[in-house]
Amino acid sequence: MDIIGIGYLGFETAKIEEWRDYGPSVMGYQIGKSPESDPDSLYFRTDDRRHRLA
Repeated sequence: MDIIGIGYLGFETAKIEEWRDYGPSVMGYQIGKSPESDPDSLYFRTDDRRHRLA
């Protein structure tokens, strides 16, 4: 099976503050705006979408 596209991924972590540095510095993601309904989560952007990784 070939992967031809990926939509969105979500993960849980107890170390969210470490991801604030790791996402942009290591993985090259931009930090996206969290929705008002989920202000404590961290969202990363990789393209023109609001987020790809939460």
